Amino acid sequence: MKLFAGLPKSSLFVLGNETAERFSYYGMRAILILYMTTIIQLESHRATGLYHMFMSANYLMPIFGAIIADRYLGRFNTIMTFSIAYMIGNFTLALTAGNTPGMGSEMGMMIGLTLIAIGSGGIKPCVSALLGDQFKTDEPDLKTKAFNFFYFSINFGSFFASLLIPFIQNHYGYKVAFAIPGFLMMLATIILYMGKRHYTMVKPNRAEKSVFFPILSYAIKTRNEGKSFFAKAYEKFPQESVDGVISVLNVLKIYAIIIVFWSMFDQKGSTWVLQAAAMDLNFLGMSILPSMMPALNPIMVMALIPIMVGVVYPTFKWTPLQKIGVGIFVGGLAFCMIGVIQHFLDAGQKINVMWQFFPYLTLTLAEVLVSITGLEFAYTQSPKSMKSIVTSFWLLTTFLGNMVAAVIAEFNIFSGPMFFYFFGFMAIALCVPYYFLARGYKIRNF
Repeated sequence: MKLFAGLPKSSLFVLGNETAERFSYYGMRAILILYMTTIIQLESHRATGLYHMFMSANYLMPIFGAIIADRYLGRFNTIMTFSIAYMIGNFTLALTAGNTPGMGSEMGMMIGLTLIAIGSGGIKPCVSALLGDQFKTDEPDLKTKAFNFFYFSINFGSFFASLLIPFIQNHYGYKVAFAIPGFLMMLATIILYMGKRHYTMVKPNRAEKSVFFPILSYAIKTRNEGKSFFAKAYEKFPQESVDGVISVLNVLKIYAIIIVFWSMFDQKGSTWVLQAAAMDLNFLGMSILPSMMPALNPIMVMALIPIMVGVVYPTFKWTPLQKIGVGIFVGGLAFCMIGVIQHFLDAGQKINVMWQFFPYLTLTLAEVLVSITGLEFAYTQSPKSMKSIVTSFWLLTTFLGNMVAAVIAEFNIFSGPMFFYFFGFMAIALCVPYYFLARGYKIRNF
């Protein structure tokens, strides 16, 4: 096909694997929160907390997956190993699921979700890296083309899974609906294995270690009053390496604010779905399932990216830090909007579910501004030897953001519209310290 012209055959297997795996993951996740509240019969605040604990685990495991791949098994073997755990988790969830209230196994669900989190998180840093390994250093345009397809495949799988799996659940029950993602994960694993003889493999290197923590640890031990914190480190380590550590620490200050964005973003699959379930689900004569609403996000991503890249960015000429700041503010507005909807619902008014279209559009705009920009910015601000650690810290912001959402929900600190207003106002308020951090940040080129 001309669409894939120039791409190595090996990269097509990786793209096929990613499409099937993302369909599996987002399909399971689309019906998870309602399964917890209707079949397992958890209270909404506990279900929300558990949902975000699961999400957190998905973004903590990549750190271990990266270490295992880089130092012990290599990327391909790591993906295959964690994919098996992933499949077992999906089928455990399906086999222990119930189709009527009170008939599902909470223990089976917990075991299944644990294995899915280990599998999904474990392969997360490896698949994109395996794709990058298939290109030579003098093929930057082809690599860019491949990663555009990679991002498209994520949203393609997410969109169709978010529509089809809730439809299947509504007609055939949770057992079948959870089983299909299991078979899709099996297909993803088979596709990856079929390309084995075509892949360019990078061997693991146990000897290679990051200098980030040794330099930081040495600086802490040797700090002296009246001198630069890294004065002694400059005497022991190469200047470029110490400069790299300082740059990463400055990036982490920015990351600390970004945590609030992730505490909001993944709620589109939890609290926003629960809100949709309480709304009028008929639109233009069609009956919309509440778990289908998150499908708006990936289709909006695919629509917004060309608009932002082709029109908005050239017009406003925002720097990466400005894009992130605007994104955090816009994300806060999305939660204020969803809070207003909750206010009217709590007042007894029946609002049509399509009123969520506007918060979804606003939150997706925030995603494009924050998510796509953040990792790219960090890469430009860290030396080659520390790009892996920066990637790990980036994934940790999602982990911590979901932990914040889990704690707030689990302890039932806020209820009704105040739950949403809390996150919205927090994001908007944190834009103030973010402004000063961004203004004082010195761009480094490595």
